[in-house]
Amino acid sequence: MKRIFLLFIVTISLFTISACDSINLPSFDLDIGSKDDENNDNNTNDDSSNLDEEDKINLSFEGYYSVLNGNLDTDFEEKLHQLTESKHTTKGSYSKAWTILQAADEDPNNSNNVICLYTGLSLPKSDRDGSSSSSIVWNREHVWPKSLGFSKESYPAHNDCHHLHATEKIINSTRGNKNFGEVNNPTNTDSYGNKWNSLYFEPRDEVKGDVARSIFYMVIRYDGDVCNDCKLDLQIIDGAAELRHSTDNVVGKIGDLNTLLKWHYEDPVSEVEMKRNEVVYSYQGNRNPFIDHEEFVSYLYTSLVSSYTDISKFEYLID
Repeated sequence: MKRIFLLFIVTISLFTISACDSINLPSFDLDIGSKDDENNDNNTNDDSSNLDEEDKINLSFEGYYSVLNGNLDTDFEEKLHQLTESKHTTKGSYSKAWTILQAADEDPNNSNNVICLYTGLSLPKSDRDGSSSSSIVWNREHVWPKSLGFSKESYPAHNDCHHLHATEKIINSTRGNKNFGEVNNPTNTDSYGNKWNSLYFEPRDEVKGDVARSIFYMVIRYDGDVCNDCKLDLQIIDGAAELRHSTDNVVGKIGDLNTLLKWHYEDPVSEVEMKRNEVVYSYQGNRNPFIDHEEFVSYLYTSLVSSYTDISKFEYLID
């Protein structure tokens, strides 16, 4: 009798599994960017440290770049700008950046911590600037300095987490608004591999490509972006940065272009960057195209990258 009962149970189980395989389960879109912002930067009552895994990784971005299909021509830069701008549907506040960075820069070996960009230090999420008495705290680093084009929080660029990173406060202050470049005669160095002088900051080797791709993103995203009653135009130049204001236009510049191109190729996209891109995408709606397609840099700066890659080997066709 027991054998008959067990056989009945196994038969029912197999039937159930088979039936489930034939059912098309519904998929659900995540609307993470609509979560309420914190009231102020130092509010510690948010639930960002307890985000569910589905809140950190968005759905597939299949088809995201399909609008770029076609021949590589002079319109590529503008097409990429329009795509990156139009997909940026959720422009969060600066206080919301605390939440996003805790997910985007989470330590893969300790979900209670974040990894700081320039030092690689793993710090508790709770030890953030303004809400902790710890001697070592982390804050929000603008890889593109906010003083070079968008000092006000009302500018979307100010709060864009594709270039905001969790960073240990002291090294953030040290970097300031220095350009990125090779520092052959540094006035200062630290134990993490960062070097700097009065004009340039050279981060540790492990994140040079990350920094470069953040800067390339900003140039594409904010190419004449209308915000705060003016147009914001960000540009990468050879040499040191400058900022120019007019009545209706803000041109922010940063250097050094050739150095950033070198870093892009010498430090390829890592799994950490890819995961980070997914997290920011799930909040903002847009992606950093230079993480998904490293070759896009070659399309934009063809005459400058011949020593790093052969652009003729690329087929301009996006899946």
